[in-house]
Amino acid sequence: MSITQRGVYRHADMQRLFNPASIAVIGASPRAGSFADRTISALSGYTGRLHLVNSRYEKIGERPCYPSVAALPEVPDCCIVVAAKDAVEEIATDCAKAGVGGVMIYASGFSETGRAEDIAAQQRLAAIGRNAGMRIVGPNCIGMLNFGSKAGVTFMIPPPMEAPLPHAVGLVSQSGALGFSLAQAVMRGVSVSHLLTTGNSSDIDVADCVSFLADDPGCKAIACVFEGMPDPMRFIEAA
Repeated sequence: MSITQRGVYRHADMQRLFNPASIAVIGASPRAGSFADRTISALSGYTGRLHLVNSRYEKIGERPCYPSVAALPEVPDCCIVVAAKDAVEEIATDCAKAGVGGVMIYASGFSETGRAEDIAAQQRLAAIGRNAGMRIVGPNCIGMLNFGSKAGVTFMIPPPMEAPLPHAVGLVSQSGALGFSLAQAVMRGVSVSHLLTTGNSSDIDVADCVSFLADDPGCKAIACVFEGMPDPMRFIEAA
């Protein structure tokens, strides 16, 4: 089933992913400057429970590091997959079996290449998530920001994670780079509730993100950056 063949997801479908009470970084690493290290740093102020997963390490910094998602002390709401493309499908399968709420996948080399085998790999990821009721952002994404819980789920350097005010704006962007540029508005006094980026939109797309923010009590206005809109009716349904 393609995105355009299903209805728009609603807030409850994406709550665990975008407002997570617990996050796991899969592929965690102490290597300075790595995507994993930068992700852990971006989550330094996160108010929820943070777990690290990598079978190579027993500890990273002061945090225990677990060998697998199944070994974690709880089922995380959101998993950040910081791994090479070849490992992503197996990790997504493990997350689905564990009952994870949703995953964000950084790895590139999927449908954006235009190659049939890469498109098929992305379709398999989407099917894994769909069959388990597990939402997916990406692949080829740079993550998201939840200012309320200070969840910087990204390998980018986040702007100051200021608590949103009652009039906060939610940002949605197909382009991660442009989205993060917009999020710098917090440094000019603009209150932001979330920045949601979609990457290749194997599962969650811009319309789904708009739907989530439209029903989120912390968001009072929504700003979007589009690169294309293959199904305008989905956007109308979301709004």
